Amino acid sequence: MSCSAPTPDQLDARTDRRSAHLYATDAQFRATAPLDAVSEAVRSPGLPLAALVATVREAYADRPALGARATRTVTDPEAGRTTLRLLERFDTLTYGEVASEWRHRAEHPVWAGDFVAVLGRTSAEYTVVDLACVRSGAVSVPLQAGASADRPAPVVEQTGPRLLAVDVDHLEVALQLAAVSLSLGRIVVLGHRSEVTARREKLDSARGRLAARPAEAALGLPLLHAFAEPEQPSAGSALPAGRFRAAVRAAALDEEQASRT
Repeated sequence: MSCSAPTPDQLDARTDRRSAHLYATDAQFRATAPLDAVSEAVRSPGLPLAALVATVREAYADRPALGARATRTVTDPEAGRTTLRLLERFDTLTYGEVASEWRHRAEHPVWAGDFVAVLGRTSAEYTVVDLACVRSGAVSVPLQAGASADRPAPVVEQTGPRLLAVDVDHLEVALQLAAVSLSLGRIVVLGHRSEVTARREKLDSARGRLAARPAEAALGLPLLHAFAEPEQPSAGSALPAGRFRAAVRAAALDEEQASRT
């Protein structure tokens, strides 16, 4: 006998029960509650985007803002190659830690009004780039990921970005764009982990190819380090992925049982 899909009211009630249980039993979940003063401030009519982001960043400076699955390196003893293995934990960056590293780089700074091209899959690091652009007044230009270089090339030519942020899996396209762009002064690599064999090889190859180009096309350092585990984890950074599931099960609110209620 098939079960009918829950109604919107039943889904809302289920969510309310879960939230009430977690607020009562989990201090980290409780700490994520929005502050009324902040919610009111960001609803102010005419508030510029940069001011809105600054308000949230400053008010919630110690709260996790972005997170990604934690990983550990695993080396194949026979092949000698190192890869990443996902862990049941999330590493996070707080709002206070999210910053635009490249603005103060002496060689190729990015200023308000400059264009920043972004190429890669959606990730926490990609979000950091967007937030950094908002903070510095730069204009983020998303490029189509997974396409050959001839697709984003006209966009790069028209916007003239000073910086290209690219994840390590799209480095080949980034190099092709840099070869025909007169504006690009720096490439920032997202998601680079030097201990991972394949990523190190891609970056080393890119550096070698750029070494033959003029100095202004020098490859930049990674913006972030793929959320390597910090010595002093930020609030919530050591939260196991299973803890939320355990809390739901403890309240007898797992999906299977909830569908019978």
